[in-house]
Amino acid sequence: MCARMSRSQMEESVFFHVCARGNNRENIFKDGTDYRRYLSALQDRFNAFKIECFAYCLTGLLDYFL
Repeated sequence: MCARMSRSQMEESVFFHVCARGNNRENIFKDGTDYRRYLSALQDRFNAFKIECFAYCLTGLLDYFL
């Protein structure tokens, strides 16, 4: 397993693929409200850390970001 780079070591022009899955393969989102809350919280984090999201895909079980 590779160790994660510290944020200070990351370069500005590097792209990362991020994927998350629900615990025990359970759904992450129950309804449209969950999706909206999740996207709102992510937008806050992206803005706080100056992260640009180029694409994303949210499913009930998985989410992906680039």
